[in-house]
Amino acid sequence: MDRDTAEKLNQMTLDAYFKLHDAVALVHASSSAPERKEYIMGFGRALGYLYTDVLCPLYKEYPDLKPDNIA
Repeated sequence: MDRDTAEKLNQMTLDAYFKLHDAVALVHASSSAPERKEYIMGFGRALGYLYTDVLCPLYKEYPDLKPDNIA
């Protein structure tokens, strides 16, 4: 993948990643325990796939794109 595409993909994926992360906080603050568990598990899976299947390969090719605020 060329650098320009990698930068765009990184930003788009990080935007989605952090929106999902914010959604977890919203659900945690406003849902009952059983409902919260379902949503958080779903968001957790989505976050995991974004990280392992998109961001990790991207950062392997372009390590300098990885921000400090993500594992």
